[in-house]
Amino acid sequence: MRTKRYLLNVFSSLVLYTITLLCGLVLPRLIIGAYGSATYGLLTSITQFLGYIAIAQAGVGAVSRAMLYVPLANKDTTLISGIVASTELFFRKVSIVFIGYLAILLIIYPNIINKEFDWFYSASLLLIIAFSTFAEYFFGLSYSLLLVADQSRYILNTFQTVLTVLSFGISFVLIKLDFSVQIVKLLSAIVFCAKPFIIRNYAINKYRLTLSKFVPKVALKQTKDAFGQHIAFYLHSNTDIVLLTLFSTMSEVAVYAVYNLIMSKLKDVISEITSGLESVYGDMLARGEYNNVEETLRKFELLMSFLTTVLFGTAIVMCVPFMRIYMSGISDANYINYDLVVAMTWAEIVYCVRIPYAWIITAAGNFRQTKWAAYCEAGINIVLSLILLRVWGMVGLVVATGVSTLLRGFYFAYYSSKKILNRSYWIFIKHLLALMMCMLIVQSFYYWFLDGKFSQTYISWIECSLLVVLFSSTISIIINYIVFKSDVLDLYSYIETRLMLLKKGEK
Repeated sequence: MRTKRYLLNVFSSLVLYTITLLCGLVLPRLIIGAYGSATYGLLTSITQFLGYIAIAQAGVGAVSRAMLYVPLANKDTTLISGIVASTELFFRKVSIVFIGYLAILLIIYPNIINKEFDWFYSASLLLIIAFSTFAEYFFGLSYSLLLVADQSRYILNTFQTVLTVLSFGISFVLIKLDFSVQIVKLLSAIVFCAKPFIIRNYAINKYRLTLSKFVPKVALKQTKDAFGQHIAFYLHSNTDIVLLTLFSTMSEVAVYAVYNLIMSKLKDVISEITSGLESVYGDMLARGEYNNVEETLRKFELLMSFLTTVLFGTAIVMCVPFMRIYMSGISDANYINYDLVVAMTWAEIVYCVRIPYAWIITAAGNFRQTKWAAYCEAGINIVLSLILLRVWGMVGLVVATGVSTLLRGFYFAYYSSKKILNRSYWIFIKHLLALMMCMLIVQSFYYWFLDGKFSQTYISWIECSLLVVLFSSTISIIINYIVFKSDVLDLYSYIETRLMLLKKGEK
């Protein structure tokens, strides 16, 4: 059952990723072409500023998931209902905080960027984009957490895929009909507001939840400790654009945002494929199956290395050539920046490398023991960002994020290896070095064979990309086979066995 649900989660995640990638690439180009780079930068900046309200979760999302693993394994409906009810009550309080935060932003934010937009223009977009964020926190987030904990992320992915296609279709038509950007974003927000209501009704019926005021609430332990984890994550995701908003122009924000869109979508592939790991780990740890956790980690370390090499190896080579074609005809900002691509690629690589270890710590609920590392990452990120922004501009911001992420990645690997699984820490170091070797070889391949061989068509770009994918895949397989021969053979045998069982209709 674990394998079947995991495969469903992975498949649905890949479908969602493909749809969001296609829509995410087309829509920004439409917005930039219709409203200008500065407007797209403004939309991205507003989204990032509103994203900081997630810090008010105080890590409750991770705590709630961790607390749900045992009652889900025991099918304890009463306890599940209590945890969900307590989580929902907390998020309603967050919604109140969100309203206060939004009021402050309405006063301050338009004044930050008033050199480029008037107050009404930016304030109206701020309210519209906040609309769907409020609905998510107030109505549906606690039920989404329940589905994720129960290894049913595929349900969320299915709803999200349908709504993404619908929202894109509406936005596409409105932009082509020359509607204002406010109308475009408003109708898009209304579409996504349907999701929390759908998820809520589905979860209540599926799990037979009792959510009346008489349901005993459950104390959500370690929320203060998990708070640090959320601070670090959102600083990793949001700091760069916020600092660019304060110290640069909206056009610079747009350039950063377009590259970050591509890199974040590649990261999402790995995040989504491994997202089911937390619930799998949680179920195993709840049952005391520590050996199974370690065996699963070995397999996913190899899978992570392969995917990271292929995706980001291709990105570091093909991103700038793609941007030359993608932004052809746009002259209000310079979208060709190879240094930014290199910095972003390596920053996302170190983030992806640490993901399997982060899931183990979250699944084990070890927030208090690891909170200091989260605060250190956040502090290092902010200090380095302020220093390097003056030295290297937006590239310096990315370098700062990458350095702080890597340092915490070392800690994640050490803690999960020594404190939870009792495995050698050097396994992580070997995987990291092998991955770095793969990436450097792929980069060299670009300089030796592909530099200057791109034409201004998508067809030629796809042909070159497929060549890079083939080369990076081969390099990753060869190097990992040399360094981790027994693990590679075990993974191959596992995949072969699972495929045979699935063909026989294993449930």
